[in-house]
Amino acid sequence: MTSMKIEIYRPGLVKTLRLEKFLYKVNTEFEVPLTNRVDLSNYSDKLATLAYNIFIVKDRLDIGHSAFYPNFHNSSLFISSIAVVKTFHRKGLGTILISQIEEFAHEYDIRSLKLGAKSNSTELDRFYKTNGFQLEEKFIYKKTLELTS
Repeated sequence: MTSMKIEIYRPGLVKTLRLEKFLYKVNTEFEVPLTNRVDLSNYSDKLATLAYNIFIVKDRLDIGHSAFYPNFHNSSLFISSIAVVKTFHRKGLGTILISQIEEFAHEYDIRSLKLGAKSNSTELDRFYKTNGFQLEEKFIYKKTLELTS
């Protein structure tokens, strides 16, 4: 694999159109396509405006993305979106995205990560569990991080 780069954006610093194009690219890779659940234009705007966004870029193309919302007051973080373009599945990119989120969490003393995954996929369940998440309740995964000194 040729070199990839990681780009991290604070809320308000990523273009809505970039997010929307990526989400349309991965739309049908979800068990229930995103367009069946949300208006991608509105969702992209919400992520661009309010969330931290991470992109994995290869040859100037976005091949992975995650968006998350930290809550600094209660030391928690919610992962709203995590996706990798299908041709790059099973190459460790999802784990790279989670690792980037964990680095952010450690930097800000955030101890709890949560995400929602409305899926019956055993592969997705295994992916989250391999990355340290536990099923807390139906479709909700949680990971508790140790604070480093």
